[in-house]
Amino acid sequence: ANWLRKPEQAKAVTTLLGATDTFQRQLYPTIIRMVSTTFDPTEKSHIDELIDRNGITTEEWGNAWWIKPIEQRRPDQKFAHLEISLANDNKINELITRGIIICNMWQETDKKKKEPTRCLKCQGWNHIAKTCSQLKDTCGTCGGEHWTSTCNVQGKQWCVSCNNDSHCSWDRSCPSFKTKCNNMDKHNPEASLPYYPSEVTYTWMPAIHQPQENTTYHSWGQQMYEAPIQELPRGREPGSQRQCWEQFQ
Repeated sequence: ANWLRKPEQAKAVTTLLGATDTFQRQLYPTIIRMVSTTFDPTEKSHIDELIDRNGITTEEWGNAWWIKPIEQRRPDQKFAHLEISLANDNKINELITRGIIICNMWQETDKKKKEPTRCLKCQGWNHIAKTCSQLKDTCGTCGGEHWTSTCNVQGKQWCVSCNNDSHCSWDRSCPSFKTKCNNMDKHNPEASLPYYPSEVTYTWMPAIHQPQENTTYHSWGQQMYEAPIQELPRGREPGSQRQCWEQFQ
């Protein structure tokens, strides 16, 4: 229940039950691409500024971390991808729609989708390195018998899944990876939604294509209706997730 998300309500319930444990908050992660590396998610002042600039409460805040470890960055790298999580699904959906301000820069955000599991030992699917039955390591870059992070082979790439040298095994444009993602979306309808489903109607709408000029079609079940496009403040282009959110406010 939504009322359990409030700390005071959760504390009251645990007190009534005589329990010493607390409720584990559900967090909703989002991906923010190309964030300035001057941002430090471990620095309280940076987090406080992020929360203040984006209208996030301390109760809603979850956590933040760089997707790629800092020690693996290039010496001259100035931008990287950041993941943040909030405990409020409506607030995270608002950020997905409106974007977020970090280091005085407006950034687009996207819902973090569950992706197929790829083994970092054999580069196969549906298991992890810890449970892999293959005896030798397979490089995700060149296909050689060594760990990907230790690869020093120059000018060679190989995809284990596609069995060709047009790209690396970890390439996100890999046809095999895209097929796996599409199959996962078919078996998990929620994955095809650009938002986290909540009690707000627009969050249940799947991603839609741009319709005729000056018209947006919102679908709910089998019903379709028209909503005129209004001029929007700075953000995504008309017909995008931002517009869908605006139409329901």
